[in-house]
Amino acid sequence: MDREKNSYDSLAEHYDVLERDGEKITKKINDFLGSVFKKHSVKAVLDVSCGTGAQAIGLVKEGYKVTACDYSEAMLDIARKKAMGLGLSFAKKDMRSSSYGQFDAVIAIFNVVAHVDKEDFKKTLKNVWSNLKNEGIFVFDIISLEGLKSDQSVRRWYIDTMAENKGVKYVRFTKECLDKNNNLLKVSHKTYVQKPSEQLKKLKESWELQLYPMAELKQLVKSAGFEILNIYDENGKDFGNNTAESAYFVLKKS
Repeated sequence: MDREKNSYDSLAEHYDVLERDGEKITKKINDFLGSVFKKHSVKAVLDVSCGTGAQAIGLVKEGYKVTACDYSEAMLDIARKKAMGLGLSFAKKDMRSSSYGQFDAVIAIFNVVAHVDKEDFKKTLKNVWSNLKNEGIFVFDIISLEGLKSDQSVRRWYIDTMAENKGVKYVRFTKECLDKNNNLLKVSHKTYVQKPSEQLKKLKESWELQLYPMAELKQLVKSAGFEILNIYDENGKDFGNNTAESAYFVLKKS
């Protein structure tokens, strides 16, 4: 996780353009979270992987009391600038071990749990459990291993993002490779950034994402003391097939 933190630090300035697809994905996820929270009378939320503040800021604007944390100081700096005037504070914390308090809900969004290995995922589940009130809700998402395996497309270098924001132009090339023996998704990015009147800048990042068969995921969360309330796909529908790209778990502390 420390190696990937360095990648996020270098990416922070451009993260919202390259990863969040403007406001589209953010609104979609926040609307989903809002619908879950209303069902369970959630008021106080802990975001253990807030990044640049996409969920934390949106939830504060909707009236939730939010505590926002992340492992990358560079990402937190961006979040603080975006949240000026909202009364939202951010802190550098580790989701695997930090004590935050007692909350109605905890969230870990945008595949953050896949950025740690299985033992650290178990530590994260245990730590989230300890930071929830009785019957509190934990929502996290992860790439669907079954969905990834059902994708028969050949993964070579391809352009996955072309964007322009405030005069800055971006082109990102991506390569993905699934290690089926270890369920590791290896992702490489080459991003070219062109700012007005400046030389072309090249950024390189690489990630290893630990994925799990659905049956193993269910067993891991149950072993950590959670009840599975529902599992949704990336469109907020019940997760019912092997072609979904992502799985969104809604758990209750039991």
